[in-house]
Amino acid sequence: LMVGGHAGDALTISSETVALCDENGERNARAYAQWAAGVAHWTLGGLDEAERSARNVLKTHRTMADGIGVALTTELLSWIAYDRKQVAHAEALSAAARHVWRTLGTSIEAFGPQLSRFAEGHAPPRRAARVPDEGHVAHRFRDLDDVIDFVLGVGGDRVGPGRTDDAALLTKRELEVAELVESGLSNREIAERLVIS
Repeated sequence: LMVGGHAGDALTISSETVALCDENGERNARAYAQWAAGVAHWTLGGLDEAERSARNVLKTHRTMADGIGVALTTELLSWIAYDRKQVAHAEALSAAARHVWRTLGTSIEAFGPQLSRFAEGHAPPRRAARVPDEGHVAHRFRDLDDVIDFVLGVGGDRVGPGRTDDAALLTKRELEVAELVESGLSNREIAERLVIS
């Protein structure tokens, strides 16, 4: 429903599913119903509600070590960030999602052509000069918890012992580069600005 242009219906069904799951103590289906509600809120322009839903879903997926749920939810958060014109954040989240998909040996395309086409139409564009080096993103993730900490930290939530946000995961130089990427500079322009090769 949510990818077929019926976001309102998807919200109703998701809400009913969450209530039913709560009655029966079912956490896995509840998390996916909340994710669907987040996508529906996002398609209706409710970015704050979509983000709240997605962040709650990630916390549930952490307790279940659900990589597919983490990847799908990270994709959603990247779409939200992109719509907010937080391009560097959106691209970092998208790279984190791709890292999880790769570790699982699958991709968003495996969940049906409708979702795949939907994702392609709403994901941050992959421009060679702007997409973070995925190997560079991946090296900081030891496990799924690290990915979740990174994703939740992008919005400023406390993420793990001693870390308060994504800035704790980046060096000073990486933060400088991220700010320049977000302002729209190309790789060449960033190199010239920072006097690096």
